[in-house]
Amino acid sequence: MTHTINATAQRHLRRNFILGVLNGVFYNLFSALVDPSLVLSWFVSQLTTSNFLIGLIMPIQNGGWYLPQLVVSGYLQRCQRKLPFYACMAGIRIAIWGSLTLAVFFIEDATVLLVIFFILLTAYNLSAGLSGICFVDIVAKAIPSTRRGAFFGWRRFGGGLLALGGSLLVKYILDERRGPAFPDNYALLFLVSFFVLCATMACFLLMVEPLEPVNEERVTLGRQFRRALNLPRRDSNYRRFLAMLLLLMAAEIATPFYVVYAKRALSVPVSMVGVYLTGATLASFASNLLWGRISDRRGNKLLLVLSNLLGVFIPLRALSIVRLANRL
Repeated sequence: MTHTINATAQRHLRRNFILGVLNGVFYNLFSALVDPSLVLSWFVSQLTTSNFLIGLIMPIQNGGWYLPQLVVSGYLQRCQRKLPFYACMAGIRIAIWGSLTLAVFFIEDATVLLVIFFILLTAYNLSAGLSGICFVDIVAKAIPSTRRGAFFGWRRFGGGLLALGGSLLVKYILDERRGPAFPDNYALLFLVSFFVLCATMACFLLMVEPLEPVNEERVTLGRQFRRALNLPRRDSNYRRFLAMLLLLMAAEIATPFYVVYAKRALSVPVSMVGVYLTGATLASFASNLLWGRISDRRGNKLLLVLSNLLGVFIPLRALSIVRLANRL
């Protein structure tokens, strides 16, 4: 059934579906290769002992994704075609990641490399956030509501398989006993991730964007901010959900420190980053079956409650592992 999309979208549905799935599969692989809480955190911990700088990684990622969308949303809602803007941001993201790869290859001074890393990481996440609205809008126009479950399901499934392979690749590349030492091992990893990012962007840019009528009313930035502030006031459920989301983002600040904690307290080698990534990928891949079943049968509210309750025990388990290791 394709009655929820226009004739152009129906004509190109198969093409857009396949390319959109491939975009998600490659993006999942890219995300595994440069996982911020494991791969990037270890990278920064090799350049500095500053916990403040290590802790900046997750706020930069979350802030870079969410904040720009509010700024650009007023402009984009008047644009009938979103793909050109997405293409511009894709080019910027590719250029930024390529620059980071070159920096790791050629810059030897740790302080200079650290400064460049954070500048480029911030720029990359801001450009990714700016393209986020375009992605959602294009998918909504190109994929009917009756096929979106399968669309995102295949993105997660195929992406999970590739991410599992990516985690093994991370383990192999970062293992200094088999390959190059730091920072050359990271330079090689960033190079691989650069080509994966190019494939990710290419797949989405090859999609055919259906055109639909848009609201051409000019909305100022101030009005957009007022709209954003009024939504939580009018909708109590949205207000509670937003509060939960903000608290989760605050809690994520701690995630980069788990691998750093293992490095400092347990003296684990860098190759363990790939092992941790493999475990996290497998856990995510397998748990999706359980979470999907709970979501279908009991609703998403229970799903959020259970997953957040499990998250509470993560720091407790991390502390208990170190105590157990000390006893052994």
